[in-house]
Amino acid sequence: MRRCGASATFEGMSNHVPDTEELSPILVLGYKVAENPQLSGPAFQGYEATATELNTAIKAMPDYDKPGTMSVFAVPQELARRCIAIALPAEPSLADLREAAGQALRRKDVSGKVLLQMPYQNMEELQAIVEGANLGRYRPTLFKKQPEITAIEVFTEGEEEATAQAIAAAERLASAQNMVRDLVNMPGSYLNPEFFYTISEILDEETDDEISVKTWNVEDLLEDDCGGLIGVGAGSQFPPCLIRLEWAGGENPQGHVALVGKGITYDSGGMSLKPSQGLVSMKSDMAGAATVMETVRLAAARKMPVRVTAWLAVAENMLSSTAQRVDDIITMPNGKTVEVNNTDAEGRLVLADALCLAVREEPDAVIDIATLTGAQIAALGSRTAGLMGSDEVVDAVFEASQQAGESAWPMPLPNHLRKSLDSEVADLQNSGSRYGGMLVGGLFLKEFVGDTPWCHIDIAGPSFNSEEPWGYTPKGGTGYGVRTLITYLENIAKKSAAAPAENK
Repeated sequence: MRRCGASATFEGMSNHVPDTEELSPILVLGYKVAENPQLSGPAFQGYEATATELNTAIKAMPDYDKPGTMSVFAVPQELARRCIAIALPAEPSLADLREAAGQALRRKDVSGKVLLQMPYQNMEELQAIVEGANLGRYRPTLFKKQPEITAIEVFTEGEEEATAQAIAAAERLASAQNMVRDLVNMPGSYLNPEFFYTISEILDEETDDEISVKTWNVEDLLEDDCGGLIGVGAGSQFPPCLIRLEWAGGENPQGHVALVGKGITYDSGGMSLKPSQGLVSMKSDMAGAATVMETVRLAAARKMPVRVTAWLAVAENMLSSTAQRVDDIITMPNGKTVEVNNTDAEGRLVLADALCLAVREEPDAVIDIATLTGAQIAALGSRTAGLMGSDEVVDAVFEASQQAGESAWPMPLPNHLRKSLDSEVADLQNSGSRYGGMLVGGLFLKEFVGDTPWCHIDIAGPSFNSEEPWGYTPKGGTGYGVRTLITYLENIAKKSAAAPAENK
């Protein structure tokens, strides 16, 4: 018996542990909190009596009217294996819908096929629900076999083509975030600079010229005076590299945005060696590079009318007899010299190289994203990124982060902290005052962008969840930043499309 007039199914990766109950799906329902919550809709077509019983059972549960509360009920086996009901606010936002769907599907006891019904009023809300569900279904299965969600059937109402487009867009966006999660969770023994280099070659071969790829090996980096990448990567058996990906923006691109990502595949601290506890999760120090890579891929997939270049500054910061020393002086592509007084402040060195090369192409704006400082976590916590740079770009990125449901906050770049980067023997040193360390990192990067409008996003905390899972966010890599960056690009495209009408 069909349970709905219209439905849509999206499939995920099939590398899962077989589930003996896979043929019997799990029903996930969202209900808005009210004095008398009502479960109804296409999921209960032919099962109206079951809906009535569930409505009574929900009201008997503690905190049933508190958003986020989940209750599990037995239902007729021909309907589902079991039912999970989750409470929504009376007027849920897009973030509420995304979080609720992800929270329900993130449960460890949810696997196999899932039937999903949540209230929505438009395609934007449906997209948030499907995106949250696909983020919640994420399981790190590369090195651990565990039951997975194999398919999600979404009960829908409305115009079929618009519904299919909304679901496809949500799936692609969530897939990009989940790819970032996979890369961030991958240990440095697998994901090293050579791995990133191989990914770029695969992209070059498989994107049908939609994304053009250029790479710099060690010889190329030396030729362009990329002292940051050369120095940071000197201690590793895997040579550093710089990778440039470009989506040209179609026939009539509306502007050019350069994205720069920090790609330290493992950060031991080098000569300024981290303490043992500080080494934990340092596989995640390449989250910025993974984020800009997936953003440019997503821009190409959407045929976005904006030229996007993504620069991946990739190296491994290791300690060895060939490693960069404290007190070394390196030369950057813009001619400035840097005294390395802290080899564990390496991210800003590789970013500086990439920023110098990116601004040579005269983009309309450049945005770098990096797990740059522990001071970011101290200042803003583990879920909120810090934004620094030119006011107009920072404001636009902040607006995009709010629209995308990713927490970020603008921070200043006080001139009085700049003097802490002064060096007696070079143009500047790479580490300054311990107070306001996030801001000092931003001030260092400012030296390498010239007059180009610029925003620096410090994602040291938001990129990797070391605490308990929450909402659609698991432990480990989060995929933070993809939604903000793609929303920023979408806003540019929308403003450009609206400009002719405004000028008439």
